[in-house]
Amino acid sequence: MKTQNAFKTIGGCAALAASLFAPAPGSTQQEAVRLEVRVEGFRSARGQVALALFDDANDFAARTDPVRKASLAIEAEGAHWIVEALPPGEYALLAYHDENGNGELDFRPLGIPKEPIAVSNGAGRLLGPPRFDSAKFAVDGETTHLTLQLN
Repeated sequence: MKTQNAFKTIGGCAALAASLFAPAPGSTQQEAVRLEVRVEGFRSARGQVALALFDDANDFAARTDPVRKASLAIEAEGAHWIVEALPPGEYALLAYHDENGNGELDFRPLGIPKEPIAVSNGAGRLLGPPRFDSAKFAVDGETTHLTLQLN
């Protein structure tokens, strides 16, 4: 009899442990997804293209702490960036053609960029930088495709 009670206790502990580690009812565990970005509209093949992906409006506004970033060579047909293992969510993307290869976006007086830039959703403003709400896009499903056009 003591053996049966021991198995009942062990079985009860196993069931409790399983319930603690199981997802809550109605919830699903989301898998990481893939983002494929194509950048087009280069004036030349000089330099490189810099990209920064943000998931936070404050970081996007300050241009700090991107969740992912890259600097890519420019090929004849443009540039292609693949971001693997990205959590589903809303993101905004900035890219610029670093034509002189100095690792910085160069500006004219009044803060106007000298080098071509692109923002997700074509977001932009006449006065000031684009806002996260205008630039954000959803990353979900297996693969999200995005094309940026430099201006």
